[in-house]
Amino acid sequence: MLPVSMVPFSKEDKILIKSMYECKGYSTRQFITEFPDKGWTKNSINMLLAKLRKFGTCNFCHFRWCNLGQILNK
Repeated sequence: MLPVSMVPFSKEDKILIKSMYECKGYSTRQFITEFPDKGWTKNSINMLLAKLRKFGTCNFCHFRWCNLGQILNK
């Protein structure tokens, strides 16, 4: 089996995933279908969401420091 190249999450990606998961209840499948150009895998999103559920944060996911509107309008 060939290794799958994993695209690391950017700071903006982490903020987007956290907010969509918490505010809109997005599932892993919804992230993949909503943002196909990002190259995210099911496993990578699941790992990030598990970290978010366990620790309440996923590094750099601090709403008070970031403007989600700017990220979504890119």
